[in-house]
Amino acid sequence: MVIWLSILITLEIIVLVVIFLIFQFSRAVKIETKRVLQKKPDPKKGGSKSVDPQTLPLPVQRYLNYALKPGWEPIQEVKVIQSGAIRTAPGKKWLPLSAVQYFHGQRPAFLWIAHIRMIPLVWMTARDLYVDQKADMTVKLFSAIPVIRSKNRQVDVSALTRYLAEMVWFPTSMLLSPYVNWKAMDDKRVQAVMVDGQNQANVIFHVDTQGRMRKVVCPNRYRAESGCGHQQVWKGYYGGYQQFGCLQLPTHIQAGWETEQGTFTYIKIQVQDVEFG
Repeated sequence: MVIWLSILITLEIIVLVVIFLIFQFSRAVKIETKRVLQKKPDPKKGGSKSVDPQTLPLPVQRYLNYALKPGWEPIQEVKVIQSGAIRTAPGKKWLPLSAVQYFHGQRPAFLWIAHIRMIPLVWMTARDLYVDQKADMTVKLFSAIPVIRSKNRQVDVSALTRYLAEMVWFPTSMLLSPYVNWKAMDDKRVQAVMVDGQNQANVIFHVDTQGRMRKVVCPNRYRAESGCGHQQVWKGYYGGYQQFGCLQLPTHIQAGWETEQGTFTYIKIQVQDVEFG
């Protein structure tokens, strides 16, 4: 009887600790969301620039003509509600996820919170943050117990690359952001360079004849493995374009790494809804 009582008390303590840690995590997420969406003076002259679209490379012009419909306005903040699946290695099982992502439309900042179902009653929470030129990536079991945390200069640059690649969800910033510069490559490809303090991201966007962004390539994105990072070719693909207000946005996105064995696709995202502020 005493043994069973001790077990029950121990289990109760564990449950209470987990509940407390989940509460702490939820509170931290609310604070981080406010940081990402905070309106504050931008070092880049107010956060936008005046650009004549006709001076941009032809693929960018074609994309903006497709993505921006009459009546569009500069986007300040974005909330993207997502579902999808993720896996940790080639051949591994795809794990279902649900996520919400917040972006600041005038300066590089985002927060991604994903709940990943491992098995029934067991889940992991992944949180990716980039704000004020710093990134922080964490994974927690039951949204409480730390499993992975990456926080260094390589993660900063990798997160900025992600922000640049995901600006297709708020394309007005492709035109107005003072952080982005374009360089023509040919009639279907264009290089985008984003600089945020000491961090610099470089990607190549592929635009089809209709003006849709179809692919993004980073030749040297940092990939975290075993606590360190090395540069590797990273690719993302866009599809399922739909109209949200005055914008044409992709609703299907998947991404992967190029390896010696071929492309390792590790995430597939389906957009459920997009909200602008």
